[in-house]
Amino acid sequence: MTAQGLGLDDVPAADRVVRLKRTANLPKGGVDVTSSLHPDFGPWAASVAELLGTRILAIDALCVTPRDPPTAATILEVNTAPEWVHHTFSREGTHDIATRILRSWFDL
Repeated sequence: MTAQGLGLDDVPAADRVVRLKRTANLPKGGVDVTSSLHPDFGPWAASVAELLGTRILAIDALCVTPRDPPTAATILEVNTAPEWVHHTFSREGTHDIATRILRSWFDL
C-alpha cells in the first residue's frame, strides 16, 4: 500500500482501487494488529473457539479497522494449530503467546 501512497490509517476514496497482497501472513509482510484490536475481539474470538470446540486458535479476519468492534468483521481463516512464534517476535512488538497457551492448558 505504501507504493500506492497509502498508510494503514488512510481511507481511500470510494472509487479508488487499492491493490492488496496475495497473502497477509506475517512472514510474508503482513502486519500484526493484535495490540490495536478493539476489546470486543476477545469475546468474539472466544465464541469462535467455543463454536469449534477448541481453546487455542488463530483467526485471520477482514475488517474496516481493528480499532472498531468486530460487528462487521469477516473470518477468512481459522487456524486451530497456529504458528504463534511469528506473533511473539513480530515487528509491531512482542506478545507472550507461549504463556497464554500454557495458562490455557493448565487453567492458570
